[in-house]
Amino acid sequence: MMAASVTPVRVALPGSRWARGQGARARLHRLLHELVAERRARDEAPDLLSRLSHARDDSDALLPAGEIVDHLSFVLLAAHDTTTATVAMMLAELARRPDWQSRVRAEIEARDGEPVTVASHAALVDIGLVFREAIRLSPPVPFSPREVVVDTTIGGTPVPAGSLVSAASLGLHVHPEWWTDPQVFDPDRFGPARAEDKGHSHLFVPFGGGAHLCIGNHLAEIMAKVVVVRLLAGHRIVGDPGRPVVFTPVPIPRPARPVILDVRAIASRT
Repeated sequence: MMAASVTPVRVALPGSRWARGQGARARLHRLLHELVAERRARDEAPDLLSRLSHARDDSDALLPAGEIVDHLSFVLLAAHDTTTATVAMMLAELARRPDWQSRVRAEIEARDGEPVTVASHAALVDIGLVFREAIRLSPPVPFSPREVVVDTTIGGTPVPAGSLVSAASLGLHVHPEWWTDPQVFDPDRFGPARAEDKGHSHLFVPFGGGAHLCIGNHLAEIMAKVVVVRLLAGHRIVGDPGRPVVFTPVPIPRPARPVILDVRAIASRT
């Protein structure tokens, strides 16, 4: 469904990407309609699907099922696919960089089992550096379409008001004038000693910027930290050095092929 959203040929020719995307959307919506009906047949539970299925408008009527299904379709993309892609990138790079994996594990062990919470997650400094480097190299939203509101000039080219442009974080995040060895996985570039992301107010924009900054940016970081902490507490991950991880960047980043990692328990020191 997402692949169809970026295809230039929007005609449902048999076997085309657009036709496959339309079919996938129809199947997804049928499934979600069934789940909404199933949740409404039960008492309300704390999960998002149940909450939305039981939600009511100002007139105390249940929200239309179609509106809930449209919302859930977007949530699957914006709140799930983007985060899982980032976690995949983090784990793949940590498997490839045992020095950083050891550094992250030491930070986890120092917490002595303390859970990751909204209040405590900022203390996970090294995991935060890894998170930011992962979304620099593989931004969750590689292109942000915008409409120009006033006449301006970009790179010497006049751009009149009303024009449609796209801010490409995918290119901006690896621009050699702003980043040191931009293709190299180097989380320390975000540390206070270098702070390469501070070279310009809109140099590092994995979640967009301005009035349209993604409202889930903090939640995404917390979720990623929770996964890494749970996985690396007492374990180490090992990848295949002969099988490099390749990400397809659009419409949202995802591994071009399965990321195969071994998760191995670390023997207790006691």
